Amino acid sequence: MVKEGAKENTIKCDKKKQQLTMKMTNIKKKSMELSSLCDIDVCFLCLEENGRIESWPDNLNQVKPILERYKKEVSKRKKKTSTTIAATDHVQTYKSGSSKARIGPLLDGLSQKSLKIFSNQIAEKIELIANQLSSKNQSLPLLNSEEEMNI
Repeated sequence: MVKEGAKENTIKCDKKKQQLTMKMTNIKKKSMELSSLCDIDVCFLCLEENGRIESWPDNLNQVKPILERYKKEVSKRKKKTSTTIAATDHVQTYKSGSSKARIGPLLDGLSQKSLKIFSNQIAEKIELIANQLSSKNQSLPLLNSEEEMNI
């Protein structure tokens, strides 16, 4: 004799499987439409708990080139943003850090490319500050040492 709770769980599982199947069919259909209407590469992947893979296109060999392009684009974007983020994080750490914070150690971990980007960002900010000060008829004193900069 099967318990009522077990029947109820089986019914719920069957409904979920039916819903999943319907949604998968709709997503595959939409992926196909998007690909053909917009003339772009589209792929859809779903990894089920049981290890089954649903994809569109159905042939995984057609999915692989799209995933490779995706990986390349992600790594390009990570490289671009990571250098800017690293430099920005170091500045924020310096701003929010204790009065004993020194910018030198913060820059030690940056690559030469990151340092160049960071240097350009600082130069742009200094130019903005100088322009604001000159518009207010004030002069910007030159600082010669770390002590004068209070770094």
